[in-house]
Amino acid sequence: MIKIYLTFICLPSPLLTGEKVDSRDLKNVLRNLGIELTDKEQEKLLKTLPTDDAGKVYHNRLLKGVKSLKGGKIHVNNLDHILAKLGIELTEEELAKLSKNLQVDANGKVDLKDVMDRVKAITGGEIDARDVKTILRNMGIEMTDEECLELVNNLPFNDDNKVFKNRLLEDVTSLKGGKVNVNNLDTILDNLGIKLAEKELKDLTQNIHVGVDKKMPLETLMEKVKDFTGAKIESSDVKNVLENLGIKLTEKELEKLLKTLPIDAAGKLYHNRLLKSIQSLREGKIKKNNLLTSLKNMGINLTEEQFAELSENLQVDANGDVDLREVMEREKAITGMVDVKNLETVLDDMRLKLTDQELEDLIQNLPASADNKVALKTLENEVKSFTGRKVDASDIPNILKNMGIELTNKDYKQLLETVPFDANGKVFQNRLLKDVRHNKRGKVDVDNLDAILKVMGVKLTEKELDLLKNLLRDANEKIDLKKLMDKVEAVTGEEVDVNDMETVLRNMGVELTDKELSELMTNLPVDDGKVYQKRLMDGLKFLKGGKIDSSKVDTVLGNMGMDLTEKELQDLTQNLPVDANDKVDLKRVMNEVKYFTGEKVDMNKIKSALEDLGIEFTPNEYLNLLETLPVSADGKVYQKRLMKGIKFLKRGSVNMKKLDTLLENMGIKITEKEFMDLTERLPDNGKVKLTKLMEELDGVLGEQIDVNDLENVLKDMKVEVTDKEYMHLVKTLPLDAGGKVYKKKLLDGIKTLKRGKVDLNNLDTFLENMGINLSHKELEDFSQNLPVDVDGKIDLKNVVLKMKDFTGEKVDAGDVKNVLKDMGIKVNDKECEELLKLLPLDGDKKVFQNRLLTGLQSLKGGKVDVNNLNTILGNMGIKLKNKELKNVIQKEPADANGYIPLKKVMSDVKTVTGKLKVAIKIKILGSPREWCLR
Repeated sequence: MIKIYLTFICLPSPLLTGEKVDSRDLKNVLRNLGIELTDKEQEKLLKTLPTDDAGKVYHNRLLKGVKSLKGGKIHVNNLDHILAKLGIELTEEELAKLSKNLQVDANGKVDLKDVMDRVKAITGGEIDARDVKTILRNMGIEMTDEECLELVNNLPFNDDNKVFKNRLLEDVTSLKGGKVNVNNLDTILDNLGIKLAEKELKDLTQNIHVGVDKKMPLETLMEKVKDFTGAKIESSDVKNVLENLGIKLTEKELEKLLKTLPIDAAGKLYHNRLLKSIQSLREGKIKKNNLLTSLKNMGINLTEEQFAELSENLQVDANGDVDLREVMEREKAITGMVDVKNLETVLDDMRLKLTDQELEDLIQNLPASADNKVALKTLENEVKSFTGRKVDASDIPNILKNMGIELTNKDYKQLLETVPFDANGKVFQNRLLKDVRHNKRGKVDVDNLDAILKVMGVKLTEKELDLLKNLLRDANEKIDLKKLMDKVEAVTGEEVDVNDMETVLRNMGVELTDKELSELMTNLPVDDGKVYQKRLMDGLKFLKGGKIDSSKVDTVLGNMGMDLTEKELQDLTQNLPVDANDKVDLKRVMNEVKYFTGEKVDMNKIKSALEDLGIEFTPNEYLNLLETLPVSADGKVYQKRLMKGIKFLKRGSVNMKKLDTLLENMGIKITEKEFMDLTERLPDNGKVKLTKLMEELDGVLGEQIDVNDLENVLKDMKVEVTDKEYMHLVKTLPLDAGGKVYKKKLLDGIKTLKRGKVDLNNLDTFLENMGINLSHKELEDFSQNLPVDVDGKIDLKNVVLKMKDFTGEKVDAGDVKNVLKDMGIKVNDKECEELLKLLPLDGDKKVFQNRLLTGLQSLKGGKVDVNNLNTILGNMGIKLKNKELKNVIQKEPADANGYIPLKKVMSDVKTVTGKLKVAIKIKILGSPREWCLR
């Protein structure tokens, strides 16, 4: 179906404006431009030009025709002037690049087409003003209408309302606006002409904070990308680079540094990225007598006053060295702070002009230290309130009402007293909203929740939003904004500054290494430099590492919203191994605490609860079970803890009629087929010992794996996953009541990972771990045509996709012809012989049936039963919609026996499924605002 979208014509095309020239005088006009055409080329050009009745054509339209002409000559010495006349303005650098290696003839002339092709390659070609927002969106850059308008107004459009793509990208990357989705970061950077190796991209993403919407400011991204620009150095030269900077590291410290650096496949890394790492080193020494020069070479420029402050009282050792970490911490403290007395100068540098009242308001809200200084980042966040549009005082009630907030007269009067108005009685809308958020004035409609949360700058996950709605279900239609925000805080917890996370966690008793903290921060939604406390605590639950002070386990759990009784806490901690420093592994705690979540069972009803699950104990077994359970003061025990006790007691019998109920309550997820396999292994006398049941479960689902050992298991399996994928896997694995997962379920989970990697050299080991044992020939066939990156790695999703060909039943080579015939596929002896040459046969001359079917797609002969075509194609991994199948069948008439050629079918399938659904959009020039509002 073709859709046509029309917009009204707002402005005439620039190509059809301005002066006209006589087409009969074309040669002279072009000569004045410095362009020479042969008669044949001139005739060809004339045929493309829309001349009027008098034989005239618009000059601008002529220039467009010349630029797209596949002929013509221009003198190389006049290159810049001729291009300027054609409306092409290049920088000196671009012009030099263009002139280099141009093919100049004996007369000093070059082909115009060659010049235009090179211009396009250098500049990226021209982009129409109307397409700016669409092009940026397609590149993965989202802009508000206001941001787009600001960009368009600053772009150097030519008379045709076009701009070079590189100019657009230069302006976009320097604009303070726009957002990008971190899930598409590699594509976005590629579109911006920034090529990063896989390790470099991974390193970049590990140091990026994003909100719950997975988006981040483009400005922040470009700032981070600076570490991956400039020259590269050999990793073997790192030691020399450090020595030249006056930095000394021990061999061990140097080795530790190199492990953290993103070194590409060629053994190189960006010099800027190394300098960034140096600034965060916690070890090493630096020469005192050359400190200022060393800092300059690291890109740190200090004033004399700042350097004097940094150098004061530095502890110098016998070798004239000082601690690098102390120097870097002092530098951050000095350069990261702004003296309030110099505030106006700093604001001038930010190109921000405030009235006296606005400046006074800003200063009052700055959390200045005792020496009247404030962190630069804090200042940058605060001044955001004094940007954007201004609103009139009299319009405030209506503006807020349109946003879903209704002010009482009292609220309105209080607000007028607290926000800074200029001489015209106007206030920045952002400053107004800041006041609303801080003082929580007015009433809101709970049915308009999404809009209100947006105004308040609150971004919730779907789960958090559902919890909030649940808390508000009994609320009246309109409630106080303060009450709403109290409910929000109940769901999210307090805000924690991302820079204070380490301190907050340490105070709770949680210790993380730099790498672990970085991993945690990467996987947490961060908005405006803040993270909600409950999200922070949830993030800890799935972290690979981390330690907890054994005496503060209850504090950590309390902050997670888990209030355990003394008995429950004692039961939990007795199973935790404590190290020499009196610390326990965070993931061990998180695993054990799962038993103390969910529903509780009354101790007086345990016997009946066990009967409902089909579990029977002898009197002694039952007493032994009760003795192991941590019972709370109200006489109850967590059901999950009960199930753990049952499992580890290894006593009792299970009623086979209630087997499915028991497995479900033990947290063991099992398919119908797996359940049938299990029951076939068990005695059919109506009862089975619990120990026997657990043994047979291992037989059906594979051995059990402790989630605490998952990282090592994945390494042994030779599969590499990102921190984000690891956390996703842990969250989605069907863990039982003991925090364990059956191997078969783990393998199913691994197959769903989207960003994992497998080293080509470890492919056979990985496949064996996935339960696929291949012969040498099968392995060769498997690895053929798999895309391998520069590091010799294969995307896990590509491996999993191909695994399907090497599972299921095998077919004897001698039976292939008959097997195909039973499926509705006819091949003669010669065709069958050709097919077998393409297939990987094992030592027993057998081939996987699935691999046989995919092999048919490249067979040049063979016929298929038209009446069974859909099933045949489905077996080959090709799924067609009814309409597509009908089109394939109609394209080729069947023979007398109802068969059609397989090769033709495959060709028709490709044609039918490869058709593009066309949507035609007629775009007509409008104003800059209309270009951005589309």
